[in-house]
Amino acid sequence: MVDLDPTPYPIDALTTRGAPDAVALEDRAGTLTYAELEAAVAALALWLRGQGLEPGDRVATWLPKTRHACVMPLAAARAGLVHVPVNPVLKRAQVAHILADSGARLLLTQGARAGTLEDGDVPVGCRVVFDADAPLTGEGLSYAPPDPSDLVAILYTSGSTGRPKGVMLSHANLWLGAISVAHYLKVTPEDRVLGVLPLSFDYGQNQLLSTWAAGGRVIP
Repeated sequence: MVDLDPTPYPIDALTTRGAPDAVALEDRAGTLTYAELEAAVAALALWLRGQGLEPGDRVATWLPKTRHACVMPLAAARAGLVHVPVNPVLKRAQVAHILADSGARLLLTQGARAGTLEDGDVPVGCRVVFDADAPLTGEGLSYAPPDPSDLVAILYTSGSTGRPKGVMLSHANLWLGAISVAHYLKVTPEDRVLGVLPLSFDYGQNQLLSTWAAGGRVIP
């Protein structure tokens, strides 16, 4: 079981919480060990750095529970960026609001989803790129720990009672949330956690992060 530790760390350090040869992620494409998860995070972070983005820029993902969607919370953190996950069931008008409200500079999505967007939905200065063009293997970005108090994610409310509102989260917020939930649920490295909720929801993303905090296997 995970011990309660009040010391916050950068959220991308979760790749070190499991044994290198233990499975961190299982999906339709197969499995990723913790060593392979670290390599995927580093590769995607390096690619993000090459997109002309500055530290603190917002990068949005509008994806189902693909491997890219699972890796991006850590990769964006590694690259010094702020991740904005968009619920995959949202319609174009809601997506347009989140992109504009967050100040997104890049949207990582898929061709079919991008095809539903209309002129003016993507803000000026925001590029749309497809996950097929974003590598999860190859050369990676070296680890440079940020300050745990740095902003690392903006998660949006569902918008059921109005326009979605962004909640700003630091590395420390995400790290301590993952540790506390892993401890409360007594998650162990032998456990397999089924991630049912959307990764754009706070607890949906926490299912991912708390499993990795415990060195377990998450199945989105």
